[in-house]
Amino acid sequence: MAPNLHLSRHYFIRDMIQSQSLTTSQMADAAECSEKTIKNTRRNLRLFGQVHAPSTRIGRRRSITPPMLEALCDHLLEKPGLYLEEMVIFLWDEFRMLALGQRKTVLGAIFGTQASVLRI
Repeated sequence: MAPNLHLSRHYFIRDMIQSQSLTTSQMADAAECSEKTIKNTRRNLRLFGQVHAPSTRIGRRRSITPPMLEALCDHLLEKPGLYLEEMVIFLWDEFRMLALGQRKTVLGAIFGTQASVLRI
């Protein structure tokens, strides 16, 4: 497998693509890479506006989103002694999101609650 191109090489390819003065094979020769690299960079520029495609996330989507977590942290600053069940009720009241099962485990992990306390 060929090594990844240095970032400066990607920007060099980007500049050649934007100038539109060379063919794909001429760009590949000048950048010392394959034509496929030029085509992929051109596609990334067209689709994403940058030389690299954005990274893909691995795993499930977060059920407790960053705004929910921020609101919960602000609420905990006001009332630091809340039980996990009270945090679940707060999330339901504010966001209509029921934190059961694995979501409660996530809350427990974030706020340091033990697994034995997580069961209602």
